[in-house]
Amino acid sequence: MRYRQLIIDTLKANFKGVSDKIIGRLADKLAAKAATEEDAKAAAEAVTFQQLLDNYGDSRATEASITAVKNYE
Repeated sequence: MRYRQLIIDTLKANFKGVSDKIIGRLADKLAAKAATEEDAKAAAEAVTFQQLLDNYGDSRATEASITAVKNYE
């Protein structure tokens, strides 16, 4: 997770106007896989807008599922 901020900065530069929350979630995933600073930078630069959208959709689906279970209980 030590490369998280580097990834966030790179994603913000590449995707201006995207919510910090969305970028933060993706940065968490990428930082967990990065072994070096170069890995982190390369992973962040390889992200496409479609991946960003998919990540956002997945997070919304997960949140909805958790909310549904809580409401049921």
